[in-house]
Amino acid sequence: MSRLTPRKNFRIPILEALQDAGGVSIRIDIALRLVGKMTLSQGDLEPRPDGYPNFVLAVGYEIGDMRKDELIEQETNDGVVRISDKGSRYLSENRRQS
Repeated sequence: MSRLTPRKNFRIPILEALQDAGGVSIRIDIALRLVGKMTLSQGDLEPRPDGYPNFVLAVGYEIGDMRKDELIEQETNDGVVRISDKGSRYLSENRRQS
């Protein structure tokens, strides 16, 4: 398998994608928004047995870590998440330079 992007590298783009979506979105939509925001490796784009590319799983795991760090909040059990006040502050302090 080709090299995968480290999960932590998804953190700022996830927060940016949430912010771009008005602060709330579902996990798969967040992942799809990252396709245009990040340079994904060939390994990230390779499909898993479930048919989804590897980066979708990485985004899901990072969202879980971000919930533990209180950067996002789970809205419902169907994958809807919201950026928290702490997440908004984190994003403004750590936003990537364009």
